[in-house]
Amino acid sequence: MFLVPIKLFFSDREDSEIILQKIRDIVYNDAPTTVVVSIKRRLPVNETSHTLRAITNNQIHLLDICFDNVRLLETSYDRKMGENPASTLIYTYTDPLENHLNKKGMKFICLESDKEIIITYGSQYQDFDKFLPTVDGIVDTFRIVE
Repeated sequence: MFLVPIKLFFSDREDSEIILQKIRDIVYNDAPTTVVVSIKRRLPVNETSHTLRAITNNQIHLLDICFDNVRLLETSYDRKMGENPASTLIYTYTDPLENHLNKKGMKFICLESDKEIIITYGSQYQDFDKFLPTVDGIVDTFRIVE
């Protein structure tokens, strides 16, 4: 998991109430931006339930189970993760475990021989575009070396 550090900036012109409010926002409301890599090994099976489309549909179903107010914005099957074909999901949601914050997320899903690889990126809605180039760089250069 990669976490974006939270940096506080205080000005000499800010009084103690403004500084205290910034700290409260960080502690109670500001969930860090996260990127989580999940790799699941499975036995080599040639079942249709193990296609990229089937795994992507399963991930959509899991989003509805884990979060509130999930709204799928985009589903794409033209992405690459390293050299392998991948799908992408972009969605908005509220996280019941983080004060029901409005968030935006993205899943990169890849099926490589006997491995299911999922990279999940999530952040507060307003921060999503700010960190997206970094996450894209992670996905574009992702390799598994065994």
